Amino acid sequence: MTAEDLIAEGRRLSKPCAVLRALGDGPVVAYWYEKNRAKNNPSLESLRLTVETQYIPGFTSSPARFLTVFVDERELIGGRVVFSDSLLEQKGVPLYAFGELPLPPVDVIEHFGSESFKNWFEIPQRTGDVTGVDLVRDRRVLEGYQTAWFKEYPVYKRDSLFAVLGGWHCVWPEGEWEDFLDEQMLLILIENENTTYEVWKLRSGEYRVIPRSC
Repeated sequence: MTAEDLIAEGRRLSKPCAVLRALGDGPVVAYWYEKNRAKNNPSLESLRLTVETQYIPGFTSSPARFLTVFVDERELIGGRVVFSDSLLEQKGVPLYAFGELPLPPVDVIEHFGSESFKNWFEIPQRTGDVTGVDLVRDRRVLEGYQTAWFKEYPVYKRDSLFAVLGGWHCVWPEGEWEDFLDEQMLLILIENENTTYEVWKLRSGEYRVIPRSC
């Protein structure tokens, strides 16, 4: 097994995503609101992003044209989403979409790769945030993949990104990655260099906003 083999399998399992930037051509697909409380909202909740749902990869069951995300700035406990058929009255920064197809986290190959790749991983009993990739046979092969993934994964590239629509979710120390494999991640808000927010649609029909520390 080589790093190139692992990367090729990762390419096969990649999910399309779109990164949102303030400079670009084409249609405006979203608006970013910088530390902006919504009108008539006395809480600590802050309006952060409105996106036209047709541009979220794989999101074919949207109840309305626009999805708006509010976050809790003080407690970092999450937030909420609101759907509407028209834009809010708040003034925001227009954002443009750029399609990408980055490598997924290596855990995707461990779970969904072909049999030969699954067999390459030594799968221990999982406890806490310890996963099979921690005990992989050849660390150099894994490190080669991780280096390529780190260069491509939008959250780590940053380069003036405001958000990422669609794609795979990252593996976080909280150990929740597997819990969300059957759910749909709609987008990631890049709040600052230390904090992001994942917006999920769950099979139950619920929408969740989950803060993550980078």
